[in-house]
Amino acid sequence: MLLAKRRRVLASLAQAERAAEQATSLRDELAYVESSLRTSAASMLERVRVATPCRERWDDMVGDDVVRHCARCRKDVYDLASMTTSEAEALLARDGETPCVRLRRRRDGRLVTSDCPPPSWSERTGARLATAGAAAAVAIAGGVVAAHAFPDEPACERPPPPASTSHGSSLSWLEQPAEHDTGAVMGAVVAAPPTFEVSETTLGIGWPSTTRFVPAEAEDGSAGVNVFGVHPRSALAAMGLLNGDLLLRIEQTRTTTPADAIDALAKFQRERGGAILELERRGQRLEHFVVVVSGSPRF
Repeated sequence: MLLAKRRRVLASLAQAERAAEQATSLRDELAYVESSLRTSAASMLERVRVATPCRERWDDMVGDDVVRHCARCRKDVYDLASMTTSEAEALLARDGETPCVRLRRRRDGRLVTSDCPPPSWSERTGARLATAGAAAAVAIAGGVVAAHAFPDEPACERPPPPASTSHGSSLSWLEQPAEHDTGAVMGAVVAAPPTFEVSETTLGIGWPSTTRFVPAEAEDGSAGVNVFGVHPRSALAAMGLLNGDLLLRIEQTRTTTPADAIDALAKFQRERGGAILELERRGQRLEHFVVVVSGSPRF
């Protein structure tokens, strides 16, 4: 009877240990996902850029503050600065549409919306004059001045984009002196790929021996490899890859076989530059821009 009870206790103990290991793995994966949401992938709005700026004038178009009609291209143009964050994201998320927009960015990289505004024109002008006067006074006295030319921008709940994110042809309002189009850019929008940062320390460690690459096909028939065994704190996880992702390309290398994927990752590990990853996740085609940063990983 005691032997039977011992077997039952040992079986229960083994089951509890497996559950504890699974819970630890899930906690690590959750920590990675939450870290990625906070710091790695910029929001949809912060990744928007205008590929080819339009030279038409907003003031010549017919409409209101939010949307006006361009007679030249026969399309509606939306001013994102007159829309809330949720309204702008809903516009950009419409299926099958490439909207034309008018956009501006703040100094911190955030896209200007009605709930994430830049300083008013009067504040900017006043700050310029005040700073210029102070600089002149100090110069006369033979001193040296170091001051900000503009006041702090109003609070904005959206997190700023990573410093390494490129905004393409979008302009800051600092680059335009005219009040009626201070930094405004118009044209059809595209979304730059989200940026993922891999620390040199993590990249130097490489990939766990448990990582597996299995040949598979995308929904359109493109050949690639499914990635399995992605540890939440590995370089692959820092690159934005999840278990089951279909890896299709690393830079110019098509990863049609496991050997292709291993060779391309080894090249990235040696060169430690930036790379574009193309992958498919649950039927959705994605691109990740991966950059290597100095220091240790942040979890």
